[in-house]
Amino acid sequence: MDAQLEQSPYRTLDGIRGIAATIVMTRHLPDMFGRFTFPSCYLAVDLFFVLSGFVIANAYGARLGGGMGTLEFMRIRMIRFYPLYLLGFLIGIVDVAYRMVSGGGGAWSGIGLSLALIAGLFMLPSPSSPASSSLSGGLYPMNTPSWSLGFEVAVNILYGFIHRWLSTKVLLGIVAVSGLGLLRYILSYGSVNFGDSWETILAGTARVCYSFFAGVLVWRWRGARSVSSMGALIIAAIVGLLLMSQIEAAMFDFAMVIIGFPAIVWAAARVEPGRRIAPAFIKLGLASYGVYVLHTPLGRIIEQTAKNSGTAIPIPVAGIAFIIALTVLVLWIDRVFDQPVRRALLRATAKSTRAKALPAGA
Repeated sequence: MDAQLEQSPYRTLDGIRGIAATIVMTRHLPDMFGRFTFPSCYLAVDLFFVLSGFVIANAYGARLGGGMGTLEFMRIRMIRFYPLYLLGFLIGIVDVAYRMVSGGGGAWSGIGLSLALIAGLFMLPSPSSPASSSLSGGLYPMNTPSWSLGFEVAVNILYGFIHRWLSTKVLLGIVAVSGLGLLRYILSYGSVNFGDSWETILAGTARVCYSFFAGVLVWRWRGARSVSSMGALIIAAIVGLLLMSQIEAAMFDFAMVIIGFPAIVWAAARVEPGRRIAPAFIKLGLASYGVYVLHTPLGRIIEQTAKNSGTAIPIPVAGIAFIIALTVLVLWIDRVFDQPVRRALLRATAKSTRAKALPAGA
């Protein structure tokens, strides 16, 4: 059983990633969730970064060490990111245009809008955003949560380039330096809720570097796994409760990012759900990326439609229904769009070998 577990995907990690993606949804759609929006759920992004470091080290560490080049690594990673990102970006354009027509899309200049569209198409941060809206200064104004994907791409590139030099001592040094930077910015801003604007891009760099490389360290220190459905459920419940907490304090954020989430991922990596609940964890993980990248533009279109028609949105019934409907939709999109497109892109861009099966969880 231990040998089988060592080679199997990390299903508890899948589950907590899906739970985090679901909870962070409430933050971006206040008209659907009202007071059921949780003030600390932005910490889900830091959990995502730790999970990413762990998963990337697991899926690609040995391959990079065995001769895979950085360009090949990023070819595979960009194929993983881009199809759903592009879908979210296109829906985001519809959302922004709809709100502009409805009077709530902000004051765009023609050049500014063009630059935002061109940058977004290439998954780059926008050099401009609307001058008079909540999106002002945002890195990805067509789909605001995409800012963390931009950092994810950047830290993946960095990992690919420096992987050969990433001894444990070097990793500890990166984590220590970025952790000190993170503390400085948390004390300055009063929380870890930064990185989504040009004004906080350096702070966001410290944020992603700490958590991603902490995740790589956790992978190196992961230890053996065992099967415990109760253990997996307890860890999932702890993640949900922490992200739904009402604690708003800089030191709480710092403690969760520096110690809490790496410890949770370490514990989750040592426990696998049993056969009865593993399918639910698998589905949560499978839907997590699509839920994260699609919920804001789709939800805002629904909210704007309700405003335009003068319809009161039942809170939180509408939000819960949206969570369920979006999860089902994303699982369908994964089957009929995302996976087929990624396989086609892998085949089309492969140099001399056939496109292999998609790496699990990567």
